[in-house]
Amino acid sequence: MSNPMFQAGYNAAVHRRMRVPAHCPIFQDFLSQIGNGSCIPEAREWIRGFDTRIDEECELLLENERTGSHENQLLS
Repeated sequence: MSNPMFQAGYNAAVHRRMRVPAHCPIFQDFLSQIGNGSCIPEAREWIRGFDTRIDEECELLLENERTGSHENQLLS
């Protein structure tokens, strides 16, 4: 997780600041600069970080559902 854009997306999901990437000001800033295509990799990294965190949260929720445990919820 050393890529700053990956970390920004991951943190946005962790802190529930953004429900979808389109609401993130950092992500929007990169999209506004996409004209020359140079920001596409950074935008993809942001989405990858965001999706990674959402996937982790979903896995934990599914595991809690299977085991009946609600003690270890990531984002309560």
